[in-house]
Amino acid sequence: MKRYLYISLGLICFFLLTFFAAEYLNVPLLKDPAYIQQRGGLFAAVGGILLLVSDVLLPVPGSLIMIGNGALFGVLLGTLLSLTGGMLACVCGYLIGKKGSRLINKFISEKEKETASKLMMEWGYLAIIITRPIPLLSETVIIIAGTTGLKWNKMLLSSFLGLLPGTFIYALTGASAIGMDNGVYSFLIVIVVAGFFWVAGKMIKSGQTEKISDPKTF
Repeated sequence: MKRYLYISLGLICFFLLTFFAAEYLNVPLLKDPAYIQQRGGLFAAVGGILLLVSDVLLPVPGSLIMIGNGALFGVLLGTLLSLTGGMLACVCGYLIGKKGSRLINKFISEKEKETASKLMMEWGYLAIIITRPIPLLSETVIIIAGTTGLKWNKMLLSSFLGLLPGTFIYALTGASAIGMDNGVYSFLIVIVVAGFFWVAGKMIKSGQTEKISDPKTF
């Protein structure tokens, strides 16, 4: 499993490098999406989705885009637009991992692949859910999920459950005209929700383990 850890660390380093590169080059769209959102209408809707999709590889300010979607289109439509962009980003990340698995498998032993696949089958859905709002980790986990062959339906359901609370909270922030400054508080709420999913998932897993180990259940 050490090699998978190295791959994960390598991905995180790559994402950090893209962030510093964007800061150094001062790319406007990667720092402030206001240009697109000020145009409004279909341009802002499609532009916001495309930026969220690119977030799988580029340091896009996703929370600002989601707050802007709420301000421009209201809670429901804003949530839907942000959710669409986030889901497409997850699909892209998963496909990147799936396509890159051929290269990765050259450096991974069969035993490591089997172990990683078992862990992903057991805990992958929960890992995807709780890391959706966390920069760097969210992209890394979804790409690794693709390399281990996690099933499409589990990936999509987990991504949806992980994205929905955050997209709704950010859209509500924007629609309520609370202000971009309070996006930090919205982010903290999203993290708390992710923590709730983690605790709930652990409790469910523990309950399932106890049932299996209890001879009375047979």
